[in-house]
Amino acid sequence: MTLKYPNQRLAVYDQLVSEGSCISAIAQIAWACGLRCPQDLSQVRSEYESGACGSLHTARKILEETVPEFAEEIWQQLLAKVEQYKICRNKAHCRGINLQPSVIDCSRMAPAVMDLLLQLITEHSKNHNMDGIAGTK
Repeated sequence: MTLKYPNQRLAVYDQLVSEGSCISAIAQIAWACGLRCPQDLSQVRSEYESGACGSLHTARKILEETVPEFAEEIWQQLLAKVEQYKICRNKAHCRGINLQPSVIDCSRMAPAVMDLLLQLITEHSKNHNMDGIAGTK
């Protein structure tokens, strides 16, 4: 499995290190790429505090805003690609002690989640002749 967006991965990592939040990092880089993301991510933050992966749940919100008619289809593909990535790279998608995330945990997956999200949106927009999705050309 190949990652294709090194600049975006680095930008996510940079945001993650400076802010410590994978949710904010993914959202900010998505906006920078021209993807849509809701301003209010309180639901994602709540899920994150309950043990869910902030990167993946933020990616889902981005899909719902950017390609609502295909969000579920791409979401399922993203989950499968993340699992593939973890197996290929022998990475645990851990949440730290007592499900508390750390910057180290998030830095392992957030950049890859962003890369895989961009790949899937790009592929999907090409396959469905969708113009106007910024960041996917």
